[in-house]
Amino acid sequence: MMNLLDMAVEPWEGSMLVLKNVTGTTVAVQSLSDKILILCVVLCLAVLVFFFKIYMEGVISSAQTCMSYNRASETFNNKRAINSMYLAFVLSVPFYALAISRSGVSAMKEWWVLVTISLFFIFRHLAYVTAGWLTAKKEPFKVLENTATGCFVLIMSLSILALAAVELFPSIDRNRVAIYLATVYGIGILVYFARSFKIFGLSGFSIIFWFLYLCSLEILPMCVAGKVLLTNGH
Repeated sequence: MMNLLDMAVEPWEGSMLVLKNVTGTTVAVQSLSDKILILCVVLCLAVLVFFFKIYMEGVISSAQTCMSYNRASETFNNKRAINSMYLAFVLSVPFYALAISRSGVSAMKEWWVLVTISLFFIFRHLAYVTAGWLTAKKEPFKVLENTATGCFVLIMSLSILALAAVELFPSIDRNRVAIYLATVYGIGILVYFARSFKIFGLSGFSIIFWFLYLCSLEILPMCVAGKVLLTNGH
């Protein structure tokens, strides 16, 4: 197993994937977890290249979901569009976690960042399913979940570009990057909140119910995940 890992990661030694293990001209001995990380990144890149066209379709579908309620309805009724959007979501999560860790946004190890983000999205999915079951209105919460997925795909895709630029070009002004990231995340979340208000209204829910849902199952989990990721940030 170790020989296979050595063969897989050897071509990538000294690259941006392992810069944290480089001090001057000396390459530190890589741990097993580092080698597995590099192998996983290479595999994810291979998958991304193979499904790049579908990935881009998913990003475009996500953008349409965020921009227009009517276009969102068309996207959700298009099986190919919704499948490409979820594929883009699955591919974006590991790269987003890697970018957050490597750029210094969080000092947590890459694996723990990935676990934290994954648990956050798993919790959200369970919250949608549970809310739909308790209210006996599954369709609105399915639309809500699709809308949230589209918004997060767009947020992650735009954020990955900026975070990768910070890692590749250290001279970039980090304050401007931070403002850009805050703007992207803020606009994306506000669009989602506005869309959720409309979905709840069309489904016959009261404003109070929407507000309680927003605070307990949307804002609170985001704050907890953000707190965990940023507590040890640089």
